[in-house]
Amino acid sequence: MEDQVRKPASLWLRLIVATAFFIGLWVAYGFVTTGGHSYFPSISLTGNRSYTLRITGANGLRFCGTISVKMADGSIASHHVDGVAPETFELLGRSISVDLKKCEEEGSLKVQIASNSRAAVQGITTGHYGSINLAVN
Repeated sequence: MEDQVRKPASLWLRLIVATAFFIGLWVAYGFVTTGGHSYFPSISLTGNRSYTLRITGANGLRFCGTISVKMADGSIASHHVDGVAPETFELLGRSISVDLKKCEEEGSLKVQIASNSRAAVQGITTGHYGSINLAVN
């Protein structure tokens, strides 16, 4: 009589353990295939962070300058950019530095660097051919 009472509980326990095992496998597979980005989107396994660089201001305002990204391994990648506001860049690195200027005399230029959807730093210029220098570590 005791065996009949324990069988349903034992069956449920086995089902729960099997389900937990498959969920664990699924999470491990997702972590390995995405390098952890889907679980920890702001920090990769190598120590790099994801940043969003937003350049806004007067619509159609031309800007130019340099965006430098320092990687976790110490290497630095610098890119010259020419663009028109508004513009958004998605960057991945240990630290970011930006040196942008207005390529026009009039208008305002706003540059914002965000991490995890929160503004880290921002700068605004309205000066003639004004420039903005920002850095985030």
